[in-house]
Amino acid sequence: MIASGLGEHRLSMLLNIDRLTFTIGSFAQVVTQINQAASQGGVTVLPASLHDLAMVGSVPQLLSTYQQLDIITADGMPLVWWSRWKTNRQVERVYGPELMTAIGAAAQQRPQAFLGTDSRSLQLLKHKLLQINPQLNWSWSAAPPFGLMARDIAERYASQLQRVQPNILWIGLSSPLQVELGILLHQKLPDTTIIMVGAAFEFITGTKVQAPAIIRSSGMEWAFRLATEPRRLWRRYAITIPRYVLKILAANIRRHS
Repeated sequence: MIASGLGEHRLSMLLNIDRLTFTIGSFAQVVTQINQAASQGGVTVLPASLHDLAMVGSVPQLLSTYQQLDIITADGMPLVWWSRWKTNRQVERVYGPELMTAIGAAAQQRPQAFLGTDSRSLQLLKHKLLQINPQLNWSWSAAPPFGLMARDIAERYASQLQRVQPNILWIGLSSPLQVELGILLHQKLPDTTIIMVGAAFEFITGTKVQAPAIIRSSGMEWAFRLATEPRRLWRRYAITIPRYVLKILAANIRRHS
């Protein structure tokens, strides 16, 4: 299914991957699609990884939440490779930090808000983004206390955000928390584009070590992240994702046997 309303060289494409609809194409095509959709009203955007699919596969009630997202992009090389194989088209990774830079620059002086991480990282992020884009209109930011549920965070900050009415709200939390929060806040902020970028805040500021580009493009970023954050990520990469991949492989074998 091809997205409409764009020139031929700017077309993105819709692809169903395990019950979720992904917007795929070159990085520039996907950014154009997001900007065009956002210009017509607030949309929710998630650069999704294999971890997101694994969480949806293991927690059934998350499926309806993820299916409410307006635009899901491929942030992870396994999803990029799968998309290329299924469509025989140019598909590039939509990496959270790079998406922030591209969308943020296009926003020019329209107000942007930032929710996630911690106060120190937010200060560093503001400094870094202003270096990249001196026109940045940093209108609001907050670091939610650790351990709060999505509904608690939404109740804490929704009224503040309604007063600010940002053009873009960036959420930098882990999934699925950031997805649940993004959907809840979208109900309160229908004209705001909400983009959920996970650890992008920390990668941009350097408070988390980012894998070198060659490792990111090789599909081995998971190993780098596991080595740098073993206590936080071991379950994700040793249990959650492998179990999901094995489940998908087994289903495909049964279907073709």
